Amino acid sequence: MGPEDGNQDRREDPCSDSRYENVEKWKTLMEAWDNEADRFWARNNIFLIMIGSILTVIVAFSDNYLINVCISLFGIVFVMIWIRVNRIGKFYLDRWKVILKEFEQDAPIKVFARLEEMAERDPVASKYQASSTYMVYVLWLLCGIWTVVLLVNAYQLLMLLSGDP
Repeated sequence: MGPEDGNQDRREDPCSDSRYENVEKWKTLMEAWDNEADRFWARNNIFLIMIGSILTVIVAFSDNYLINVCISLFGIVFVMIWIRVNRIGKFYLDRWKVILKEFEQDAPIKVFARLEEMAERDPVASKYQASSTYMVYVLWLLCGIWTVVLLVNAYQLLMLLSGDP
């Protein structure tokens, strides 16, 4: 019995093996998670560059308080949008993580689950949250900085308009 009469045993074909299929599914899921992580950090970097550019404009127009107030308001709105985008991106990262964990429960592949187990057992790693979680703190710090810049420039603008030195 050979492949020509169509009675070939399925086990002889490595592509039909369920282990091979599980590995391919796992690789696909890991690639999707990895791509989502890349997009997450690319978005954060773009927003960080934009915030830096806006701060550069503030420095360039340091004598014009009205422009600085407007730019500060824009900076606050921009950081709020960044916080929202960050949370949505984190949701997608976590969604793929859940899908991977569920897949690995029924599959012989336990790489992702093992990495998380190791991180939970590590006394140093277990104290810290994911860097994407810390990013939210950075965003709130930036929002606070923009608020201070806004208040300082608004105060200086009011002093200028009232005629006080």
